[in-house]
Amino acid sequence: MNTSGNVSGAVNAAIVILGASGDLAKRKLIPALSKLYDKSQIDPKSVIVGTGRTEFSDVSFREHFGIPGDFSERLHYHKGIPGLKKYIDSLGSFDRIVF
Repeated sequence: MNTSGNVSGAVNAAIVILGASGDLAKRKLIPALSKLYDKSQIDPKSVIVGTGRTEFSDVSFREHFGIPGDFSERLHYHKGIPGLKKYIDSLGSFDRIVF
């Protein structure tokens, strides 16, 4: 970590959470990613893509977590695995896709 608090070499990434409609994502994963984003340790062009069996729109997925601010705009949702890569590609170009 450098002195400004940013991670050295932070990259524009798509971070994919499998099972994102579940309790672990709601209680632990999304709040932790939100804190990292607030500390500028996640590139502001990165996106968080949740996938799961529950039917959500991007808006209802964001509301599910109740996290205000800029970070919530980085949250996206795709139901299921089929078509996930195409959906991620539709969100932009990323240096990395992290599962």
